[in-house]
Amino acid sequence: MSSIRDEVSAWVEANWDESMTLREWWRRLAAAGYSQPSWPIGLGGRGVDSGMAREINDALGSHPVVAAPTGMGPHMGGPTLIEHGTEQQIQYLGAVADGTQAWCQLFSEPGAGSDLAGLETTAVRDGDDFVVRGQKVWNSSADIADRGMLLARTDPTASKHAGLSFLLIDMRQPGIEARPLRTMNGNSQFCEVFIDDARVRSSDIVGGLGTGWRVASTMLVHERKMAASGSSRSLAFAAAGPLGGQLDRPVGEIVAESRRRAKNRPAAMINSAKSLVALAQEHGANTDPVLRNDLADYFVRSEVYRLTNLRARAGASSGRTPGPEVSIGKLALSGLARTSRDLGTRIAGAGGMIVGPDSVSQGRVQHAALSAAGVSIGGGTDEIQHNVIGERALGLPRDVTS
Repeated sequence: MSSIRDEVSAWVEANWDESMTLREWWRRLAAAGYSQPSWPIGLGGRGVDSGMAREINDALGSHPVVAAPTGMGPHMGGPTLIEHGTEQQIQYLGAVADGTQAWCQLFSEPGAGSDLAGLETTAVRDGDDFVVRGQKVWNSSADIADRGMLLARTDPTASKHAGLSFLLIDMRQPGIEARPLRTMNGNSQFCEVFIDDARVRSSDIVGGLGTGWRVASTMLVHERKMAASGSSRSLAFAAAGPLGGQLDRPVGEIVAESRRRAKNRPAAMINSAKSLVALAQEHGANTDPVLRNDLADYFVRSEVYRLTNLRARAGASSGRTPGPEVSIGKLALSGLARTSRDLGTRIAGAGGMIVGPDSVSQGRVQHAALSAAGVSIGGGTDEIQHNVIGERALGLPRDVTS
């Protein structure tokens, strides 16, 4: 009997065609159950456990093809709906698995980030619908999303946590405006979203009215896993949904474009220990004993982070619910981002104040330095991760009283 890797390789050999569109490739992946293997059969998955799903994903990652749809819908929305959604809501995942819909998360607000339960966006019942008003911010790719996973206040008389509900909202209806935000590293990944009398059907409340905090907590666990995880270097990635502008492009064109970007070494949010060592050698800074020690420390911490992720994956493969290692991994990643920033700018010296392709490291060090703050915010701030570890792993009290 052939292994799953052999099975996947044979399937790719029979189905991959560089002239087909991304839409068709993703449809084939979903029909074969290779898009999101742990999801139910018929919704892009095979209903396998997380260990087998990892094997399938690793097998696909060994081929230079376009990856299955990624992002908020597959990594956060899917697992959350499978745990808390109705049968009707779970059916929505078919469009996520085949990439014909892109989803976004609508949690944070200008006045409710770390204190998420203090959010002010309201959803007021109007017959069989809820009318939503409010503002969200730091919403990744909300400008190209078809559906939003929204946390809103449905009962203003209840306590902060008890008055919240989790809703699935149509992002392309009148009354919703998503404006991209340009961050200091030059990217425009995040958006602010203004919601003015948009509507949500009562059947699109996930988990029941007033249970939003419980559903959101599940999603936040999956968000931390996504924020702390890596991805295969062999695969090319593309934006899902009609507004992503990729569905009707030939997959061969997408792969070729991905290879060009890799060849040009696009700027990353964190510079690896290996790249910083090479930069130090290039600039003759590798003879500084203090810098050498700090680079060695950065390498060791990077390895600890990698092994922590392997630990989390091994736990998931055995069927264990994600534990504190997810928050530990996220904290480690934030620390690595700051260390990458500091080491990179130390090596670059005064040249690190200049950006662009003709600057030190072609601007990669500078881009990572300007991105470091975002790493410690996205997926839950460092302070929130400390609280999660303290309260849920160590059993510390939520409030220290005298």
